[in-house]
Amino acid sequence: AAFEKSGGSGNIQLWNPVTGQRLGDPITMPSEPRGLCLHPQGRWIGVCCAGGEGVEIEPSNHTAQVLFNLHKSVNAGATLNNGRCAYSPDGRVLAMWGLFQFIHLWDRQRAREIIEPFERESTTFDLAFHDNIVARAVVASKMRIEFRDLFTGAAAAPPIPYINWPF
Repeated sequence: AAFEKSGGSGNIQLWNPVTGQRLGDPITMPSEPRGLCLHPQGRWIGVCCAGGEGVEIEPSNHTAQVLFNLHKSVNAGATLNNGRCAYSPDGRVLAMWGLFQFIHLWDRQRAREIIEPFERESTTFDLAFHDNIVARAVVASKMRIEFRDLFTGAAAAPPIPYINWPF
């Protein structure tokens, strides 16, 4: 019952994979963690939280910083698989997607959004990077795969329509 009302809460625990020992105390998150990703150089761990918060953990000192907070209503009844994240290959962009009507492309160097974070009547189902292009499978009334320039957000190619789910 508490989970249904609040959407849960949570923390992140860092462990040494060689020794099996926990590295310090759990790190408290602003809302339930839904997805994790590791920066390409291992500098940060990106965390997608159910409340629309994007958090980075610095493993060297176990500190967490909220990069953005979209104050998303937590849908506790939703599947636990919603909310994913990834860094671009160069580590400059932190992407978060999968929460209903939510996409986040965060330019870490400029500390700003690359595109509007809210998708009206659509959801990013999956996302992939290639060079300076981000491809997004968008679930909406007109399902499509979009291609955008990673740093400007501008369309990089015409969208490709598809039918059904883009597995």
